[in-house]
Amino acid sequence: MGCGSNLPPLFSCPEEKMEFEQRHSRSVAQRKPIVSAVGAAYLGIDVGSTTTKAVLTDSEGNLLFSDYRMRGGSEPINTVREIILDLYSLMPEGLFIKNSCVTGYGEKLIQSAFGIDIGEIETVAHTRAAKQIDPDADFIIDIGGQDMKCLKIEKGSIRQIFLNEACSSGCGSFLQNFAESLGMGMDEFVESAERSRSPVDLGSRCTVFMNSRVRQAQKEGAAVEDIAAGLVYSVVRNALYKVLKIRRIEEIGQHIVVQGGTFKNNALLRAFEKITGRSVLRPDISEFMGAYGAALVSTDRESGAKSSIISREALLSFDSKSETRRCSGCGNNCLLTVTTFNGERSHVTGNMCSKGENVGQPSPDLPPNLYSEKYKRLFDYYLPIEEGHAPRGTVSIPRVLNMYENYPFWFTLFTDLGFRVELSSERPDGSLAIDTIPSQTLCFPAKLVHRHLQELIDRGAELIFYPGIQQQKKEYRDADDSFNCPVVAGYPDVAGLNVDWLSSGKVSYIHSFFPIDSPGEMAWHIVKEFRRQGVTHAEATKALKKAYKAQEEFKKDIGAMGERAVRYVKEKGIVGIVLAGHPYHLDPEVNHGIPELINGYNVAVLTEDSVAGRSIGAEAGKGLKVIDQWVYHSRLYRTAYVVANDPDLRMIEMVQLNSFGCGLDAISADQAAKILEKEGRLHTLLKIDESKNNGSVRIRIRSLLASVKANDPFQGEARKAEIQNTADISRPSGKRTILCPPLSQYHFQFLESIMRAEGHDFRILAEGGRESVELGLNYVNNDACYPAMIVVGQFLNALKSGQYDSKKTDCFYAQTGGSCRASNYVPLLRRALDDAGFEEVRVLAVNSQGKNSVSFSLPPRVIFRTAKAMVYGDLLMRLLLRTRPYELRPGEATKVYNAWSSRYKNAIINGSGPDFRSVVHETVADFNRIQVSGTEKPKVGIVGEILVKYHSGANERLVDLIESSGGEAVLTDMASFLLYCLFDPVYRYRSLSGSLCSAVAGRAAIAAIEIIRKPVRDALSGTRFGRLHDIYAMADKASSVVSCANQAGEGWLLTAEMISLIESGVKKIICVQPFACLPNHITGKGVIKELRRRYSGASVLA
Repeated sequence: MGCGSNLPPLFSCPEEKMEFEQRHSRSVAQRKPIVSAVGAAYLGIDVGSTTTKAVLTDSEGNLLFSDYRMRGGSEPINTVREIILDLYSLMPEGLFIKNSCVTGYGEKLIQSAFGIDIGEIETVAHTRAAKQIDPDADFIIDIGGQDMKCLKIEKGSIRQIFLNEACSSGCGSFLQNFAESLGMGMDEFVESAERSRSPVDLGSRCTVFMNSRVRQAQKEGAAVEDIAAGLVYSVVRNALYKVLKIRRIEEIGQHIVVQGGTFKNNALLRAFEKITGRSVLRPDISEFMGAYGAALVSTDRESGAKSSIISREALLSFDSKSETRRCSGCGNNCLLTVTTFNGERSHVTGNMCSKGENVGQPSPDLPPNLYSEKYKRLFDYYLPIEEGHAPRGTVSIPRVLNMYENYPFWFTLFTDLGFRVELSSERPDGSLAIDTIPSQTLCFPAKLVHRHLQELIDRGAELIFYPGIQQQKKEYRDADDSFNCPVVAGYPDVAGLNVDWLSSGKVSYIHSFFPIDSPGEMAWHIVKEFRRQGVTHAEATKALKKAYKAQEEFKKDIGAMGERAVRYVKEKGIVGIVLAGHPYHLDPEVNHGIPELINGYNVAVLTEDSVAGRSIGAEAGKGLKVIDQWVYHSRLYRTAYVVANDPDLRMIEMVQLNSFGCGLDAISADQAAKILEKEGRLHTLLKIDESKNNGSVRIRIRSLLASVKANDPFQGEARKAEIQNTADISRPSGKRTILCPPLSQYHFQFLESIMRAEGHDFRILAEGGRESVELGLNYVNNDACYPAMIVVGQFLNALKSGQYDSKKTDCFYAQTGGSCRASNYVPLLRRALDDAGFEEVRVLAVNSQGKNSVSFSLPPRVIFRTAKAMVYGDLLMRLLLRTRPYELRPGEATKVYNAWSSRYKNAIINGSGPDFRSVVHETVADFNRIQVSGTEKPKVGIVGEILVKYHSGANERLVDLIESSGGEAVLTDMASFLLYCLFDPVYRYRSLSGSLCSAVAGRAAIAAIEIIRKPVRDALSGTRFGRLHDIYAMADKASSVVSCANQAGEGWLLTAEMISLIESGVKKIICVQPFACLPNHITGKGVIKELRRRYSGASVLA
């Protein structure tokens, strides 16, 4: 896809640039010469990732001295020593350092090394400096070399903090590297960007994608200055839409102060002003603001005592010695480096929590840490049958994912059945089975499954039990459902296909799905899976009663722990934090000692399930805007509600843990934030992965504690008027216009005709491209999936075009339910419309949930016509793609395709024409008459997420690419997806805990669609166009690889389609999926290894 050039130049004329430069020359810090200064002075030091800054001020905040050096985190000791020595050499007699403060990455190290009086978190230091420059500052953005901080300020204190995570896209080093790649220095790069007349729109993605887009722009002949300007625009958009995640510019406030050395770049500053529409304030000491704030903090906190900063004499003889040792404070066993300075002060690095800082000292008496207490109650509480005394032998269980939820149940069940239960260790070797992980974008907790299973295999386990659990027992009556996330539910299948010994037959690996949400069904499943061990139905029934009781007792005990912790916080008058995550975040390998780190600040640490059950939490479901269908997230919502509303938790805040790659948390994090912020409480999100660097965690937690300490009253956001969801508009909607996104060009062209025939002013939107994604990204959480961004962007593009009256316009969307995050597209769309100022636009949803939308019921005749149109769209797509690559007269296939598309649409509108069977047979005959070459071309199958598969704008025009490269694209039928959705309740009834009524309805609907498909099946028989696949046969194919209980998103259908394509001769397959798509981890990437093993010559790209 080409790179657009629709961005305005940074400066439209020389006069505009002159005004800009004059305006930004006015914010000048007050200075006084150090040689004439006397009395008390205050030192501030900021040790960043790439630079070190120092500032000395007098008691009135005047700048006496400043030093900026391009050495930061790599050489902080030597750099700060040199700066202080230089400062001492410049200080006249009569000037002395009264107090000192250090901030930044090297805060603790420098404080210990040089006796700096105060260590302060950098967010507080930057806020203090901004308030000195502009007392009304309400938004601060600081861009450094490798990090970015955005601070929202309300009533003088920090209200929200946003930091970039693992990616440095949008930081100073990002621009520096690109300037070098273009063969330019930074000054030349900035001047070039300022000269640009047509900046290239490069989007706002990460560095990897940006490199690709820059190369594409160069290929298309874009000028260097236009690429440079496009890059500074991208940096700003990355900051605003990916890091800050703003939806409306109004959210960033009116008094904006920009800081950091990167903002010395005039091009970047101008791009920020152009995008935000704000005139911002850039102090002339923007690169010194951290150090300046630290100096001001030292002024504010002067105690009257003599400063402890190192003297000039001690600096001249300064030395340090280091030794390494292992910390035994917790299971992390960190390798510590203990550095001693001048034989006196010492500093510890390498520790992930506060315990490492107290090496050689008595352990402090800390508040409750329920992460530690719950872990012990979960695993250490249960004592297995002694080895050699278990009548049915040993069952080995990996300590992963759903076991952090259900271990009390399974331990009790197996123990009562006479099995000895053995767990994998707490921390298996990190190198185990690392080469068996099929997807690197998978969340870290799931990656750990491979090493735990491999450890059990290496240990000699003969029977390994790791069950699939689609749904848990419903905990809250008002919850919409109780699904596990697709990865937690289906990962036992992935492990069985990828951890080699599990499929070798040498280990008995039981990984079937169990209906744990239905006690009445469980006994039969236990008997079936453990028939070889002689388990009877009576034994299973008896053991299950004990197992369910044990699970309930465990939950009650965790609730009791929460009650005790809440009382402790109230009695001691301290702060508590509910560290809310998923059950497996209890794993010390996953949470990286964050609970201990927080606990070390004298803060009580609670788990989400220790407070979610408090009585006030029962009211949480009423105000939710999302589909409350995942059991772990149901607890998060109720935890947020309890923290926000329970008076007993007034001194307890909520911090949410989120594993990188967890798409569901894109939904839950936004909803939890809404619940908390509505009542004036803070929402802090900590993203964690396999990286064990807790630096950003410390910043967030310390900033949160500083905010809590300030304890400023804050009024939550005003409630918006809600659109009523009770209207029924099955009748013609009069003058209202209904907009619909174009899921598939082959199928949705007929939907417009069908709906117009019913009297609706129904419009299928244009597919759009990159502009839709960028606009959608502004209004949808960046971790939400790609299709959501596209759909939201298409709707907003149309509404912002001015073609439609928002008071008379509706957005139409049809979606399935289930455990995929796509079930929440309607809530995402509703919020995006509200945030974009289109509150009056209604959402018409054809789904089973009904939240955030107006009920839109389709008459049976419309459903029937739509089903026929879908089948006919499948036929036309098949005929076109099978013919166009081979036609002897170019364009003939497209001409026939267009003719039949128009004819069918006219028949719909006029309500007359030949019967469906005749249309189908005539269409096939017309395509059969097209002269084609006899040379077979390479066939490339396209499967994957339904929108990305069919939407050419979403898949970068993949069909065109395949055909232009000399191949034949094979797209699977849309009817298969609908049949798959209808089959799922049939399977749930047959194999899990589904209802009979749903199963009967599903079978009936499948039969009805197959009646519609019969003319197509007959017409294709004996032709070169292939054949239709039966959904029951496809389910059988899939079940030989993965369970049909994998029903999230495209679920098992994805596997079935790949098998069907391969068996029909399509050996090359592209599986197109949104980045970090959870179902794809299971039934897409998760099965590739097995498909390659089964089908020689098959090549699957995902």
